[in-house]
Amino acid sequence: MKAFSLLSAIAAYTAAQNVSTVDQLYSAVDNGSEGVTIEVAAGTYELTKTLQLKSGMTIVGAGMEKTILTNAPSWKPSTEMLPDKELERESVDQTAYMFVVSADDITISDLVVKAPDLHGAVFGMNMAGLTIRNVRIEEVLYSGIRTFGMKGCNITDNDFIDAGGRWQDGERGRIGNGQGMSGGAIYATWFSDCDISNNVMSATKTGDGHDHYGIKGRQAVNVRIHHNSIRTTGFSIELPFELDEDNEIDHNVLEGTVSIPKYEGGPVPESGVTFHIHHNYFGTTSPDGIELVRNGVEVDHNLFDIPLDKDHGHILGGHGQTTAQGPFSFHDNLVSNPAHSLLYASDGLENVSFYNNEVIANPGSQNLKDGLFNFGKDSDLSTIEIRNNIIECVGNRRPLGRNDKDRTVVIENNKLVGVSDTDKYENPQTGEKQGLTEPLKFKCGAYEELQVDGWNAT
Repeated sequence: MKAFSLLSAIAAYTAAQNVSTVDQLYSAVDNGSEGVTIEVAAGTYELTKTLQLKSGMTIVGAGMEKTILTNAPSWKPSTEMLPDKELERESVDQTAYMFVVSADDITISDLVVKAPDLHGAVFGMNMAGLTIRNVRIEEVLYSGIRTFGMKGCNITDNDFIDAGGRWQDGERGRIGNGQGMSGGAIYATWFSDCDISNNVMSATKTGDGHDHYGIKGRQAVNVRIHHNSIRTTGFSIELPFELDEDNEIDHNVLEGTVSIPKYEGGPVPESGVTFHIHHNYFGTTSPDGIELVRNGVEVDHNLFDIPLDKDHGHILGGHGQTTAQGPFSFHDNLVSNPAHSLLYASDGLENVSFYNNEVIANPGSQNLKDGLFNFGKDSDLSTIEIRNNIIECVGNRRPLGRNDKDRTVVIENNKLVGVSDTDKYENPQTGEKQGLTEPLKFKCGAYEELQVDGWNAT
């Protein structure tokens, strides 16, 4: 019995170490064993170098408002390596992050990282099982969390405030002035089987260097991004160019573009899905609500609620010169104020379905009269369908298509009000249900703070 008690005591000591000074924190991390829990007492800790965490370590503070880690004035790394080269982890200055994670099953929770002179809060590479929970990341220069090769990780219930920045591309070390490369509150290159949820991402600063994205990444596989409130100054979500598979974006409040373009739309995985985007609130079309082209995408049950004074861009925009074979479907969405168009593509499109949506098009601040659909010149129009929708143009009459070719797609069983070109296509009525197949009602955001009930969002 005594031997058992001694072993239990040793295990308890290994499992939890309490620290209340900077020196104790460094000692616990540097000398602690794998799997140790380090409990950091309330207080402000001015750190002078990176914390390199071991496998299974847990760093837990006394609470988001109570334990604050910041960089000491003497810790001010060079910015000459910003922006990093997004596909080259060797281009990252790891000494410029508060935590470095290169082992599995690490947890960081219940504290604040405020690091105005550091590139970011957490840098991770080739790890699995990372959990970052109930952490506020505030005022970093490039990316709050920057990772390469992240698998099976959970980033949940965090608060990102000004957790990123923009740096001049091609002139490393120079602050971006409206151009250049933006970091993200979360910037993940090659990540899979991850959950990113219940996070708030916001920006309070504007001007040179402060523009940044919410969630930015390259190649996401089986990643779910849900119940976040993203109100950064750049795109809300950017996942372009790579072989993405089986990703879900749902129940978010999105005040910026969701960007998912891929050359020729990219291959469609065995599951048939690259991105399923549903039950989100979209509050912008600048430059687009969703930037395309991408094959294997389904967009459904979202509210696009575009303010009349922010009516730039398009609900769906593709700006390349390739041909995407699809499939792409857009259905059961509500669109208030589609700005310049519901869908504008300079790319050729194939196998596109736009059905059972309801749209109210207002003139907006620009007195818009553009056609609501534009399909690239190399589109296979026989494979594109617009059916069972309710589309109402208020104020200005607007054509469905921007030119004659756009009116040769399959147009069927739509209720069109205030649409100016109805004499140029048949639009046969079939008796099928027009508009939403069921009422649109859901809660979204980090705290489900936004209730969508039809056209209303409160």
